[in-house]
Amino acid sequence: MTRIVALPVRFNAGNTERTLFPVIAGDSKTTVLIDTGFPGQLPLLEAAAEQEGFSFSSLAYVVITHHDIDHMGSLAALKKKYPFVQIVASAIEADYISGVKKSPRLEMAEERLAMLPASEQKATRDYIETLQRVERVPVDKLFKEGELMSCLGGILAISTPGHMRGHISLYFEAMKVLVAGDALGVRDGKLQMADPYYTLNMAQAKDSVQKFLKYDIRKIICYHGGLFEGDCRKALEGVLDSWHVNE
Repeated sequence: MTRIVALPVRFNAGNTERTLFPVIAGDSKTTVLIDTGFPGQLPLLEAAAEQEGFSFSSLAYVVITHHDIDHMGSLAALKKKYPFVQIVASAIEADYISGVKKSPRLEMAEERLAMLPASEQKATRDYIETLQRVERVPVDKLFKEGELMSCLGGILAISTPGHMRGHISLYFEAMKVLVAGDALGVRDGKLQMADPYYTLNMAQAKDSVQKFLKYDIRKIICYHGGLFEGDCRKALEGVLDSWHVNE
């Protein structure tokens, strides 16, 4: 039997407790992890997986929805410990994950730094240094729009740019579960649009959410907020309606 679980990775950021929700899915043959948390969080991921009955020793693939630090931060450590794991991402994001191209986040931070007075530069400099320290990892397999991984009843790649240029979401066909990555969020049990502050192109992000209406979705898992259950179509339509109001 195939299982899919949102792994709550809890940590403190300053005085605030935060939770990320990487996803693990598997059956008796194959286990797939989606996203890896911040740097240094591999032990938290492993512990969360073990609590759900999964072992990273059986991992076949790690899919990275996009290259932000909270999604690929522990990827290098995971690959070193489990070198047999295949890293999967979109072609656009693969260039950032592997370091072939500079991250748009880093470019934006450097541009912001150049415009700040010297007295206000420390936080941005620290952020730039944090991004620069993220270890890059070669991608083994490119996941294309509409491509189907045959394991676990079929995992469909959906190109969902907006939050990031090459962001992908994953639809588990047999279970009718959407892993949205950062294309959507959940707050107080309600499905929400992507955070505009961290989204490169809101128009693209809206078009990406529109794509989800083509699928029969019973559950949605968001990296920020976790599991949404209920009338997914109605919730998606509500997100799109609120997007119109906020434009």
